[in-house]
Amino acid sequence: MEKLVFIKDLLLHCDEAEELKKRVAVLECQLRKNEGIKKGFEVSMGKLLNFVENVQDFLIENQGPVKSYSSGDVKTGASSQPLGACVGKKSQWTTATLAAEAKELTRTVRAILEVDCK
Repeated sequence: MEKLVFIKDLLLHCDEAEELKKRVAVLECQLRKNEGIKKGFEVSMGKLLNFVENVQDFLIENQGPVKSYSSGDVKTGASSQPLGACVGKKSQWTTATLAAEAKELTRTVRAILEVDCK
């Protein structure tokens, strides 16, 4: 009788171990998916920051200084270059190239949001 209880207990633990293995496999899959989403998000945010810096440079070169309506000065945030650092050099950006880049960034951000919301 003790052997029967022992075998039954052993089988129960085996079933629990199999369930845990399945759960771990699902969690590993979710982790890989989330890591891919994170990488895409990081790349897109880098592109977005670069785009904002290029728009800023373009506006400085073509419109004069950019003013914030609330404080009267330009807010650069985490920009890698100080505002106005490229004022002396000719920008490769035009209104058309900035618009095309904005359209591409819009698609990228929407794709990230669609994946993230699923």
